[in-house]
Amino acid sequence: MQVNHRIAWLVVSFDGHPIQGEITFTVTTPPPSAAPALTSSPSEAHRPPRQRRNLRPSNRLRRRRP
Repeated sequence: MQVNHRIAWLVVSFDGHPIQGEITFTVTTPPPSAAPALTSSPSEAHRPPRQRRNLRPSNRLRRRRP
């Protein structure tokens, strides 16, 4: 599958004059393949990520008030 995209942009510069342009690109995806066979055990890719503990900010990163 092939999909063409066009992005047109327009901005106003600091001194007030407009600047514009256009970008075009194509996204191509491969044709779908046969579905993989199911396995009885989950793979690494399907396991949920481990949750990190102790997400409090460090004292070193806090700003000190004068």
